[in-house]
Amino acid sequence: MKYKRKKLEDGGNVTNKITLKDKTTIEKKDGKTIYTYPNGKQVITPQTISKKVIPNTKKVIYQKDKVLGIIKGQQGVIAPNPITDMAMDKSKSINWLGLPLPKKDYGLSNLDMKSLESIKTKLPKYSQAFLKAGYSKEQTAGILGNLFQESKLNPDTMQYKGKGYGIGQWTKGDSRYKDLQQLSKQLNLPMNNEDLQLQFLVKEVNGTEDKDQINAWGGHGRRAQFLQSKNPEDSAKLFSKLFLRPGKPNDEQRIKYSNYIYDQI
Repeated sequence: MKYKRKKLEDGGNVTNKITLKDKTTIEKKDGKTIYTYPNGKQVITPQTISKKVIPNTKKVIYQKDKVLGIIKGQQGVIAPNPITDMAMDKSKSINWLGLPLPKKDYGLSNLDMKSLESIKTKLPKYSQAFLKAGYSKEQTAGILGNLFQESKLNPDTMQYKGKGYGIGQWTKGDSRYKDLQQLSKQLNLPMNNEDLQLQFLVKEVNGTEDKDQINAWGGHGRRAQFLQSKNPEDSAKLFSKLFLRPGKPNDEQRIKYSNYIYDQI
């Protein structure tokens, strides 16, 4: 992960203000640390961090009782202690001051966030199923955000005042539900088996059979249209519109779930 440096001060020290990749700025001013987010929101902490330059090097160490990280060159890389570039993980935010950054705001209620947290252990299995099938990370997030909206990834879910069942909300009695029943018998697995439902859903989404293109996607060419999506937001809207086709889409919520899941996979 790289950070933009505004300027250099005398002696090789770094300026008191940096801009992160997501446009968040972190500034040390008057003994305080100020986080300014892209939406204008600010978080101010009273903690201060000392800094020093290692003699005969251009490396700057930030300290708070211990070494926290090193910045190297104009485009610096910050790594945790022990300090190695390989320690960087694109899925984690390394705070250059050693202070906890506030959690990202997805615009979701506390109840929604708790529900999403409860299915985090399922996400590797679900995401890998679609990633291995050839879908991008963005498309996978769009698919899973929709599935969370429909069923909370619960294979036992029954639609309220409806006939939808399972993680894919298959309508009881229609041809797709009967195909799921048939696969259940073939594999000798109960209908509420999560792996069974996930396997069946991936097959439908892949459109490997002509009837999947017609029954699951609602027509030829719709899956190809979904594959053009390049970000979680578009993927969420298109999967809802082209595959699930709900009566009340509530796309805004599906997009929020997809953005959260995108950051987890």
